[in-house]
Amino acid sequence: MKAVKTLAFSLSLVASACLMSACSDSNNSQKNDYELSESFKVTYLSEMAQVGKSNLKIEITDLDGTPMEGLSPTLSPLMEMSTHNHSTPYGSFTESDEAGIYNATIYYLMASGPEMGTWYLDIGLPYDESVTFQPDVMMAMGETARANLKSQTDTIANMMGGEEKRTYILFNDGLSDGDSGHDFSVFITTKESMMSFPAISAGQILNADSDYELTISSITVAMSTDPSDGDSWVTASNEGEGIWTAEGLTGLTDGEAGSIYVRLSVNGEQKTDDGNIPDGEYDEAEFVVTPSNTMMGM
Repeated sequence: MKAVKTLAFSLSLVASACLMSACSDSNNSQKNDYELSESFKVTYLSEMAQVGKSNLKIEITDLDGTPMEGLSPTLSPLMEMSTHNHSTPYGSFTESDEAGIYNATIYYLMASGPEMGTWYLDIGLPYDESVTFQPDVMMAMGETARANLKSQTDTIANMMGGEEKRTYILFNDGLSDGDSGHDFSVFITTKESMMSFPAISAGQILNADSDYELTISSITVAMSTDPSDGDSWVTASNEGEGIWTAEGLTGLTDGEAGSIYVRLSVNGEQKTDDGNIPDGEYDEAEFVVTPSNTMMGM
């Protein structure tokens, strides 16, 4: 089992390094910045984004400032790096009760910055119009934002023309007080390619019509704060849209850092941190979290 203190120290070092490398660029989009298309004004209303789950909020009006309701804007995130580009997991826009306001969730894989790359968010609009924002994305601070698990046998194509083990990416989707402990949610996606990271669900076909096609027949997710205790594992429920929640987790103390371990099995095969057969060491995804004394239930 990994030591929480060691992880917390490592996270603080990573965060410090990131603050230097992912500093704000004057060309990047800030809250209340806007872009114009031929027919629309789109205002960026999000706070600072960070690696992991971030909320994207925009306002769409006509050029006279009248809120535009009933639209279906699209979202296309892209990270441009010096050697290659890639996308990231994200959701569709939903319309708010507030006129002209639209929200979407983005699960950022990495931070932006001079030594990393630049994020671009392309917003598709009616009449084949679009605007693009360039957000700063910081490293996650304090808690684990995401963790990877790998398949033992399933592979996909890599960028070099060879193969790599399929990666499943788990994102921290929120911790809350439950009726008998803490409830923890993760968003689970997988990598089909550098441009495709779909949320997983039973019945889904990954990499369809390719040599790496995989049909998902079953998914099992379980969580524990003590993986050595076989009785402590709580089976998570599928909330839809890639979200899995385990209720009633014990072993966490308000105000203190602790670990939640997430075990993922797809088609009966347990995914591990190194893609090897489970050996009892670091087989699960580990999320360091700190419950709040004021935490409310979901």
